[in-house]
Amino acid sequence: MTNKNLEFVEVSSIDELYKYNFKEISIGIGVFDGVHIGHRHLIGELTSEARRNASLPVIMTFYPHPRMLIGNNQKISLLLPHHQKLKILAGLGIRAVVTLAFTEDFALLSARDFLEKYMLPQLICVKAIFVGKNWRFGAGGEGNTAMLANFAKLHKMKLFALEEYKIDGEKVSSSNIRRAIANGDLATAAKMLGSCYTLWGKVKKGLAFAGKHLGFPTANIDPGESIIPPEGVYCGQAIINGIEYPAAISIGTAQSVRRDNKNRDLLIEAHIIGFNGELYGSEIELRFISYIREQRYFNDISKLKEQIAVDVEYVKKKLNK
Repeated sequence: MTNKNLEFVEVSSIDELYKYNFKEISIGIGVFDGVHIGHRHLIGELTSEARRNASLPVIMTFYPHPRMLIGNNQKISLLLPHHQKLKILAGLGIRAVVTLAFTEDFALLSARDFLEKYMLPQLICVKAIFVGKNWRFGAGGEGNTAMLANFAKLHKMKLFALEEYKIDGEKVSSSNIRRAIANGDLATAAKMLGSCYTLWGKVKKGLAFAGKHLGFPTANIDPGESIIPPEGVYCGQAIINGIEYPAAISIGTAQSVRRDNKNRDLLIEAHIIGFNGELYGSEIELRFISYIREQRYFNDISKLKEQIAVDVEYVKKKLNK
């Protein structure tokens, strides 16, 4: 019987788990960006099998996102920063995450080399492997679940290749969720994520205009690699140190009173209702609940103040319900 009284750990290889008294594991493999309901279904099956076979449930993932390298170095926006993904996985019962560095050399590994180098530990017994049925691996995506099934059978591992998870006939995937968020379809994104889309970011110095001139101070968020919804004003929540506050969130280029701001970088500003305190340098969560309105230009600052007051009141009433 494997020791169940272990802390959650992150390691860079399966064998490294031996240092933490892991002996037998069941492992799920994938990027798990967003940890959406399809991922959660796989994790549920993984943890159930781990209980049946007296092993510990582990996830193997990759960082940075593989598409950063194999997608012609295209910039890809993420649904979750890596450290938040770890927290969510731990909360779902995963006992360890094996994070493999996705480098140029790694991307060139053949499918067979990947299996032999990373899936045949010397010190740990792998009892079961969980992947999506269409998972591909190795250079050029040459490896598939048929190849993985032969490998698992040869090494006395059980393979569970799960069918794509669908809602109303539509595939649940990180790519489809990113597309929905980018198109402003927050309802579809929330349905696939299992909760409202949340952006994590650090609070940075802003223009200080909203506080000084409008009476509605805002936290200005640096989103890092996170995907950003379209420009507009949103009803949402700010989560600070685990406490939820109503928030009116603005995404735009601060053209509300100055049209010459159109070339400014996109700003993400949140007026956090009921919070008083210093946030510069802190990481906070912004949960997007619904769209309120488009960004507008106001030639009278008093009109802008009136509109913001209306937006804030809308947020209060909606969240009180």
